[in-house]
Amino acid sequence: TAGVWGPGPQPNANATPPTKPAALDLSALLNGYKAVTVAGPPVATTYTPVTNADLPIPTAPVAGTTYGKYVSYTIDSAGTVNAVRDDGGVQPIGQLTMATFSNPNGLTKVGDSEYNTTASSGAPIYGGANDGTHGSISAGYLEMSNVDLAAELTNLIIAQRGFQANSKTITTSDQILQTLVSMKQ
Repeated sequence: TAGVWGPGPQPNANATPPTKPAALDLSALLNGYKAVTVAGPPVATTYTPVTNADLPIPTAPVAGTTYGKYVSYTIDSAGTVNAVRDDGGVQPIGQLTMATFSNPNGLTKVGDSEYNTTASSGAPIYGGANDGTHGSISAGYLEMSNVDLAAELTNLIIAQRGFQANSKTITTSDQILQTLVSMKQ
């Protein structure tokens, strides 16, 4: 199970996530970011995702405020979702959380790779990646196929047998036509 701690500055890797994470929302990547520069000393610029409250983006320049777009995002092995800005900077916008259960065998399967909690599975226990109890995130890897090979091979055999039956029908009709032609002569 994955969720995020939310947009904005993220806690450090040892921080405790909330008891129930927010839904994974990457809509900030669509709206872009707002950079606000505060005169110093020292001069500091803060980058925040543009929210619905910031929309529409002002067409007239506002002193100390610029807007930009996110061009991509990455997820690191700690589960931090980092947005890459059009100026090349990287900004953390969320943190994936993971869940464990006191009895994983008590989960109910509802799809090929989805499960629901039950009374026997216990409530989810949320935590961060690499914290020693919740596993790890392997960013940039492809997941192994979740295709049911037995079912696919069975379907292939059924299709092959149908093809064989059709080809035997054609062969038989060719033989009958050949016999008719030879009888006429």
